[in-house]
Amino acid sequence: MPRVRVHAGARLHEGTGRLHACGGATLTCAGVTAWRGLVVCGQVKPGDTVLILGTGGVSLFALQFAKAAGARVIATSSSGEKLEKLKRLGADTVINYKAVPDWARRQRI
Repeated sequence: MPRVRVHAGARLHEGTGRLHACGGATLTCAGVTAWRGLVVCGQVKPGDTVLILGTGGVSLFALQFAKAAGARVIATSSSGEKLEKLKRLGADTVINYKAVPDWARRQRI
């Protein structure tokens, strides 16, 4: 039987100073949520199209997992700056949903 030793007050990572321990812990939740949605349930594969809404943690993980699987990614945000970041992260199409309120009708998904 393997043994696990826990040391009180031990830290595995000090962090960057911008993200506290609770905030850092949520990153794994976002990653697992995106993985389950795309890979386990959605069975994403090359040639699929994935729509991500916004720029939160789940969306950013979903973008990366979808691209790694060979899917086309459409990403939405209301911020031009965030749309540029999404493009740099690999989004194939970015849409400002405030500038184009009926984007869903115009975009072939």
